[in-house]
Amino acid sequence: MKRLTIILSLLAVCFTTLFGQETATESKQAIENIFDKYKADKNLPSLIMFTADWCSPCQYMKNTVFKDEKVASLLNGMNVFLVDTETLEGAEYQKFYRNADKTIPYFILFDKDRKIVANQLGSNGAEEFVIFLNKVKDEESTEVDTMAPLDPVQDPGPREFIHITDHTTPFTPSWSVTPSAKLLFSKVTGDMYSKLKVGFSAEVNANYHAGRKIDILFGAGFQQLGGINQSGKALNLQYVIIPAGLDFHVVEWLNFGLGFYYGYRVNSITENFKRSDFGFRCSLNGRYKKFGAGINFTKGFLNMKVDDIISPATNLAFGVGVSYDF
Repeated sequence: MKRLTIILSLLAVCFTTLFGQETATESKQAIENIFDKYKADKNLPSLIMFTADWCSPCQYMKNTVFKDEKVASLLNGMNVFLVDTETLEGAEYQKFYRNADKTIPYFILFDKDRKIVANQLGSNGAEEFVIFLNKVKDEESTEVDTMAPLDPVQDPGPREFIHITDHTTPFTPSWSVTPSAKLLFSKVTGDMYSKLKVGFSAEVNANYHAGRKIDILFGAGFQQLGGINQSGKALNLQYVIIPAGLDFHVVEWLNFGLGFYYGYRVNSITENFKRSDFGFRCSLNGRYKKFGAGINFTKGFLNMKVDDIISPATNLAFGVGVSYDF
């Protein structure tokens, strides 16, 4: 059991490292022209703030700190982007600049050449924020008068912030179909077939993408479970199964699933076991485009023995597998 746990853990680390590499490349291609798209002044430094309507520290920064005389004077000499992370476009910028760390407010300061000078996580007071904003001038080794705009000669008045809050592109629910195949390591707990046996499963699930962070899935499949007793005899339990559950998007390429399954045994065995099984399942799946790989755990709830409540027997299985989205 310890060896199996170590193997599954190593597999989880491997596909986590592999699948995480696509995010930065694809996101960079999608958002690298933010300055040109929103016609930012090329002669000014820039500030990007990741924010959301529900974020109270974000509102404090915008409604209180930004209105401080010194802070407002500095911001008036910058391109200021307010990126709403609850929009599709804002989420793309956030994934690229934050590597999927979604804590807000988050600020990124750029010099005139659009190179990152400094960043800041969380809110603070006006004096501390002035120090942060002045880092763009410290980088250029230039003195800054925090009581005046950065470019007072050409200052036409208060500069408007650039709001990236495109609510015209809301999330649209959709469907996909995902066949999968898994290698299973199973046993029957509380019974003499308590040694691990290698089995397999094949499923086809329909996925309803109900939100940016959650999928609802249900489907049908076949799996072979069982166990091995002390003398080496194998018990084969073949089930037609109906799984259902929820998939939560931890990050763009990683899902965590929770759900239940119902199984009906279709083969005959010598042991006096019930035909039906019902249990819990969880999974961790990495995705690369339409391909996926993951690990899963299933635990039966029902006592499979017909007339024995003293020593109940339940199915237990670990699995590794692959999938593809249509």
